[in-house]
Amino acid sequence: MTFNRNIFTLSDAAQRRMKLTKSPFHRVGQEDKLAEPGPVDGPSLGNRQDGGPFLGKDVDVPKAVDPDQWHQRLIKYFPGEALSLYLALDGILRSAVSGYELIFWLGIVTITSCVFNALYLKKVWKVNRKAQIAISTLALLVYIFSIGGVFKEFLWWKPFYGSLAVILTSAFLSFVDPPGQNATGDLSQDGT
Repeated sequence: MTFNRNIFTLSDAAQRRMKLTKSPFHRVGQEDKLAEPGPVDGPSLGNRQDGGPFLGKDVDVPKAVDPDQWHQRLIKYFPGEALSLYLALDGILRSAVSGYELIFWLGIVTITSCVFNALYLKKVWKVNRKAQIAISTLALLVYIFSIGGVFKEFLWWKPFYGSLAVILTSAFLSFVDPPGQNATGDLSQDGT
């Protein structure tokens, strides 16, 4: 199974379950028999109070249609490739230039890394949601702020600001489901 960087939300899971079961009341593999109405085991999918579809009790739907857990969302938001690019360029610049020239080039590298992050997620990882790309790019800026980056060159920046920013961002980022649906309509987590 390949890794898919698209966040798989509760809404995506409900749509995928509907696609697999063809009807909110059929069991997978038993298309001619209605399932007994009731809540679905697992996440709150299927409870009418949540607004989700009523799939029936003990519906045999593969685990692959469960929405991403908090730790999976956090991993998918982390802009590792763009952060690596930034760190490499930051190190090169700090060894080559100083003063206002360093501030200028670090600003250019920050913007370049943000553009790279958006393009890399869209073109290489095939991330469909613009909100997920925006959130990942914002996370990149927070990580750059936390290590200093161009901000370190200003008098107001202090290391504890960066530590606080990355801790708060990491703590709350896992609770964010990007709005919208997968643009391609591919609701599977592994791209199949």
